[in-house]
Amino acid sequence: MKRSISVIALLFIAINLFGQEDYFLFKGELRNSKSNEVIPWASIFIKGTAMGVASNESGQFEFSLAKKYANDSLLISALGYQSVGFVIDDLRKQTYHTMKLTERIYQLKELTIVGPNPTDLVKKALDKWNKNFHVSNYEFDSFYRQTQKEDGKYAKLWECCLRGLDHGYNSSKRGSVDIEYLQIRKSNDYRDSRTQWLIGFFKPQFIFTGENHSRNKDLLIKNFSKSIYTYELDSILYLDNQAVYVVDARVKDSIKEFLFDIRFYIREKDFAFVQMDFSGKSKIQYGKPTGIPGKLKIKMTDYVCRFVFKEFEGKMFMYYLNVNAAFNWTDPEGKKIYQEENSEAIIQNIRLLAQKEKSKVKSNFSNLNYGIPHSSYDSEFWKKYEMARQIPYANGVVKDLHKDISIEEQFAKNGPKPTK
Repeated sequence: MKRSISVIALLFIAINLFGQEDYFLFKGELRNSKSNEVIPWASIFIKGTAMGVASNESGQFEFSLAKKYANDSLLISALGYQSVGFVIDDLRKQTYHTMKLTERIYQLKELTIVGPNPTDLVKKALDKWNKNFHVSNYEFDSFYRQTQKEDGKYAKLWECCLRGLDHGYNSSKRGSVDIEYLQIRKSNDYRDSRTQWLIGFFKPQFIFTGENHSRNKDLLIKNFSKSIYTYELDSILYLDNQAVYVVDARVKDSIKEFLFDIRFYIREKDFAFVQMDFSGKSKIQYGKPTGIPGKLKIKMTDYVCRFVFKEFEGKMFMYYLNVNAAFNWTDPEGKKIYQEENSEAIIQNIRLLAQKEKSKVKSNFSNLNYGIPHSSYDSEFWKKYEMARQIPYANGVVKDLHKDISIEEQFAKNGPKPTK
């Protein structure tokens, strides 16, 4: 029997003293110790709390912490890697370095063992949904970022600080999450003038609800019962030193409609979902073009989503949400504009509500389909708002958008006007 399991080796940790005396700034990047590939979407958080950050698509992160957490433990957790923890105060004198992590994974295709039945694993996880997810009201804080690229160059950026009220992680219907925008900032819009009418497909009210396919419990159960998918156990990973089954659900070839292939990550001990990845690539040809008559038509060419969950007080909650899509815009003459959109949100400060407790969240987006609320840019707020820096910009964002004036100047320029 072939067997290959490696263990995490943390070589360096990145930490800097922040400009304010009461805070530490933790900075770093995560890489695979063998291949040197970046490790995206890893969790870096304070043990026993809902406070944490996720590494970005380049494996980078920044985490600003109050000194009151000096004696607490910082945990680093990533699927396929053994979790490690450190006392924060022991790390504060270090400077920025790269953290090298070593895989811990069973690739079942390389083993001569028979794993659990993948169909049974998914069924058990769906059956235990209400037991594992928090399905009653809770509030949360979130930082959201959307970038749009045209023909390979970043052309627009907008970000917001928000808080939300989730009515229970079992429905993706409109109204299942209330969103209150607290602050918004945006860059100049360098897209083709004919595409600027579209703010973006995946605004917060969408990636938390309608486009958050991971929370559509009824649809997942319905599709499972209709035998739309074939299931395969791909591998066994480790998360927080616990086994996680990776199950691929692929839409059958006989299905001729736009549906997602799904990769489920199911924790062995309780069959809780710890992550779901959705990909529409295999059936993207069945998606219908949309657009405005007489103007540009839009055809989606790729669509992938990732939803990561984290345990808090014995239940699973949203932690990191990421939606990527690509489109071809075609004008009446047949000219194409290639556009990519990336939307991501990180969740912090989960607050559980008592049964009759009234939420303080006041939903304030202007139009569910297209609008976001009018907002003025408050530079002092953003200077103090730590969550905005905790997911560093992807490579190329600053360079592509820094044309006539800096991004910060663009934020200030565009802030006093109603945000589109």
